[in-house]
Amino acid sequence: DAVMYCAGATFRLGQPAPDFEKVNVEFTRRFFDIAGLNPKRVVYVSSASTLGGSKMPHVAHDDSTPDPTLPRSIYDLTKILSEQIAKDSAQKNNIDLVTVKPCFMVGPRLDGREDFSSSVFLLDFLNGKMPFFVKGGHSFCDVRDVARGVVSALERGQSGRQYTLGGHNMTLAKFFDLFAFIANKRTPTLVPTWVPRGISRLLQGISVLTFGLFKNPIPTALARGMDYYYFTTSKRAVDELRYQISPVEKTLRDFVDFCSGSGLIQNSLQMRPLPFPSAPDAEQLLDYLTRRHRYAEFLKKNRDSIRCIFSTNESLKNHLHRIHLVSSYRQAKDDFTFPADVKKDLFLVSQFFEYLYFSSNDFFHSIPLRLRAADASNR
Repeated sequence: DAVMYCAGATFRLGQPAPDFEKVNVEFTRRFFDIAGLNPKRVVYVSSASTLGGSKMPHVAHDDSTPDPTLPRSIYDLTKILSEQIAKDSAQKNNIDLVTVKPCFMVGPRLDGREDFSSSVFLLDFLNGKMPFFVKGGHSFCDVRDVARGVVSALERGQSGRQYTLGGHNMTLAKFFDLFAFIANKRTPTLVPTWVPRGISRLLQGISVLTFGLFKNPIPTALARGMDYYYFTTSKRAVDELRYQISPVEKTLRDFVDFCSGSGLIQNSLQMRPLPFPSAPDAEQLLDYLTRRHRYAEFLKKNRDSIRCIFSTNESLKNHLHRIHLVSSYRQAKDDFTFPADVKKDLFLVSQFFEYLYFSSNDFFHSIPLRLRAADASNR
């Protein structure tokens, strides 16, 4: 009575680029041509890349659309087109369509095979084949959570709805710091974006000069968008599909265990035990900011209301997420450090706290006390 369509081409660094147009677009069109002959429920596995990345940290929601002013990789473009094919076919043929959009999946394979897609870069890192990375970030999710989310979409998904199956929004710098800590290895070097793009153009020139005998392992069409931030929220999936997000530390440790047990790591690893739980989330950061504010006593009394405001106001939520994504948590001191990039965000959050205080009864009740204190000091 139902079909899950999961076919799609992905990119693996160092290997010839697949025919994205053929696999992601033409195969999708053929599938829905056949599905249209016998309408039924279809769970279409798309990609969170269709929501569009951004140059600066920004959290996209399930129905976000890509910024048309930003260049897109060939992967992003073909997934956007294939998703539109699915929507048009569902509307034309009265197909019960539910779309799921997995984010950047990591974790072990359940079938024991050694063929990875997005997780292959983690294996390359463990084997010393990934010396650098660029800025940007993703919503890193456990592939096992996504698999359960797809099945749940089949059972609980609402027709015509889109569900983002994400995880932890992390900059690549934060992600590699954590993974390097777990694997007891050195964190790769952060390099400017022009470095891999320049290498890509150079290799593309060699490919042209050799009439295609040399295959460019970093196609220029894929190099676009490599430094974007693909941050998302999975609130709809959590609420409607009962989607659950595993701690990223457990996912990474399970991945390393799988690779070690499968003989995929060239040198033995001595993983470090994790002395801390999952990195503090945005809600904990919000509590920290309220504690450090000049009106901390008032903010503490209204903590639940403040959390509710930040969870429902998109502008405030994005400011908080931007701060959270680039901040560093120091467990020993139980505090955060912030780079200059989010100075404006911190100022706006602080201003909002002041607005709450100055519009509250606490402030108005304090005015007579302030006036009496001022009079006493003037006498």
